[in-house]
Amino acid sequence: MHTDVHGSRESRRIALTFDDGPDPDRTPALLDTLAALGAPATFFLLGRAVEKNPELAARIAREGHEIGNHTYNHRYLPLQRSSSVARELAEADATIARATGVVPTLARPPYGGRSPFTVRAFARAGKRVVLWDLNSFD
Repeated sequence: MHTDVHGSRESRRIALTFDDGPDPDRTPALLDTLAALGAPATFFLLGRAVEKNPELAARIAREGHEIGNHTYNHRYLPLQRSSSVARELAEADATIARATGVVPTLARPPYGGRSPFTVRAFARAGKRVVLWDLNSFD
């Protein structure tokens, strides 16, 4: 369904991704650790969490991490209408852009849930859908 679960297998690299933030209790320590290791990551941010923690979202961007859209409310998208999916993405984009100056081009559907209809809604919003191939189940 036009989703990416991994990058090129030609190079020996991993991508660290974190969802559902920014979280005021966990994200600062995570950012400190990534900085100490010199490790970039991708943060798939929730619009509602960015709304509550705009300074933390700004720090993620300022420290050079990639930012992705994880929707505004973290709903299970295959049960939503395409117009609702589009609204979730647009609201998250607007909130993330206000806080960070970045409009994400990457997006990850909550729970990895997608259908052909939701994937088309992501494409219409100009998003590259990124999933994962290894989950920490945290």
